[in-house]
Amino acid sequence: MKKYFSYLFLGILIFTLLSCGGSEDSSEVEDLQRQVDELQSQLDNEGENDASTSKKPSSNLKINSDDDGNLDIQGTIIEDSKYDPFFRYIDVQNLRIFVLDGVNEEIILKISSTYENMLQDNSSIDSNMRQNLLNVLKERYVYQRVGYVGPEYYDEPPCCPKITEELGDDAGDFAHSQIDYIWEKDPDEYDSQINEVIEHLLHTLTDQGFRFAFPEEWNWKDPNSTVNMAMYEAIEKGHYNITGYEEIKSLDPEGFNRVIATEFAYWMILASWDMFETAGMEANDEWNIDSSEELRKNLPI
Repeated sequence: MKKYFSYLFLGILIFTLLSCGGSEDSSEVEDLQRQVDELQSQLDNEGENDASTSKKPSSNLKINSDDDGNLDIQGTIIEDSKYDPFFRYIDVQNLRIFVLDGVNEEIILKISSTYENMLQDNSSIDSNMRQNLLNVLKERYVYQRVGYVGPEYYDEPPCCPKITEELGDDAGDFAHSQIDYIWEKDPDEYDSQINEVIEHLLHTLTDQGFRFAFPEEWNWKDPNSTVNMAMYEAIEKGHYNITGYEEIKSLDPEGFNRVIATEFAYWMILASWDMFETAGMEANDEWNIDSSEELRKNLPI
């Protein structure tokens, strides 16, 4: 799974770069661009002798850069009343991104671009694993929801399109295969936007994608899965504190297991790629490992 972490990391860096598009600190933008270029070069070189002839997954996004480093993303956002109250959506690499009213088009394209870069083609990637993941996302009709500010903006944000009420569990349409929202932040909270996108895209990929594509490693329902064994080791060693989720446990034991495994995967990946500072995060009461060095030393997963 390490190769997937490489692409997650690249996608995160690119979203950070996009978010800094209006920054007056040119050195910050240049440094992020350097990191993106270096990681892309590393991934290109790692698998230069790979005999894989896989094709790059299709895309409806185009990213252009001018001489000053300004990035422009173009993509097709569909308007459709079928999935009321999600009247807009964009399809990227077998993931549908449903959007509620109030969300700015720019953030939709940035989220889409970030996700796409997590799965971009490269000679070092295991094409079979990627295709397995993409197949799962398509077959299960996985989607990501995006809303504005937070739940309070909509009184009670919808869990899914209204047509779900008319569909069974095996709907053959976008119904139940989602986990949580990405919220577009107000300008005064924009410092937290990067982590908002990182965290919830990772939730969707690990819970709705990896869990079904790679069950031995990622199925939180299996106590012997790799993710569960690593998580319980982190809990026992005092690196992952789950007491904040105890209320969920008393109300929904299965939901509790899902939440703590999904959050663990997020923290682990963030630490693996030294992204705490970039994401505006730091070691805290819930998770106290904030770097890849600390992760290797304290939790050799």
